[in-house]
Amino acid sequence: MAYQTNSGDFFDYLTQLLVENKVSEMVQILSDATSSDPTLNGDLKFLKLRVNKKLMVPAGGIGGPPKTQIQDVIKLVKELKNAHYRRNVKVNTLTEPSKNAIKQFSKNNNTGSSYKKKRSVWPWIFLLLLLGGGAASYYFKDQILQNKYVKQIIPEGFLSSNNNSASEINKAIPEKPKKKSPKKQTTTPKKKDVKPSSTMSSGIGRYYIQIASYSELDQAKSKRKRVAMSFDRAIILQKDLGGKPNYKIVIPGFTTRENAEDFHDDRKVDKLYNGAFIQPFSSSCGNMSEVEENIYSCK
Repeated sequence: MAYQTNSGDFFDYLTQLLVENKVSEMVQILSDATSSDPTLNGDLKFLKLRVNKKLMVPAGGIGGPPKTQIQDVIKLVKELKNAHYRRNVKVNTLTEPSKNAIKQFSKNNNTGSSYKKKRSVWPWIFLLLLLGGGAASYYFKDQILQNKYVKQIIPEGFLSSNNNSASEINKAIPEKPKKKSPKKQTTTPKKKDVKPSSTMSSGIGRYYIQIASYSELDQAKSKRKRVAMSFDRAIILQKDLGGKPNYKIVIPGFTTRENAEDFHDDRKVDKLYNGAFIQPFSSSCGNMSEVEENIYSCK
């Protein structure tokens, strides 16, 4: 019998087991976890590989895995939870997770969000004192103005109750010159080309990992979204091949081939997308320009 659990609750349950150092229970729950959603299913496979690498203790070993490795896995679980946040996808398991534990997680999250921090009353007391002092000074202003010490400090007639004094004070204050608003430029900014040798090194990079290519833009856009959810980023390279448009879905942002190879091996890109390969921008996109968000035209 298979059990279905929301992805957010499932990742929370794994995190709690790791925090409580119940590594064997966490590995058992994760070992048969799958999903009908292809993106989540790929991420579950990737998580299993990292867990086997980080947490499995060799036969005859003493104690469990180091705390630093457990913290690395907890960090990865939280990243996967955030990647599938609000997607409403399910995780299928043969071993039923603890319903009571999951309910307790949800209850703690709800109480945590609805909890209101008690505010200090001192700001309100200070405000009431200011208002009370202002009201008292208004009612006793005549006595204050007649005080001999106040008369020595404030010039005679400066705080007169006549309306003329206010107008004279306003005349004494010079008016600030009005600033002229700058004229709006009517010329439209020119679109800048993105070249691999300069601006690519900061965001796009010099190398990319190609995942797939399509002849239809809609198919490429749909694939790009799925790749971006698995690997945090993805763009489309648009180029004409033989007079027909071609759209490549790639993972950019690598300054060297070694960086791209490390990412390819560490994130198991080839496990999710068979045939993915590394390519420099200079070989296929000597000159680029962004036509719309996440879509670049290659020349």
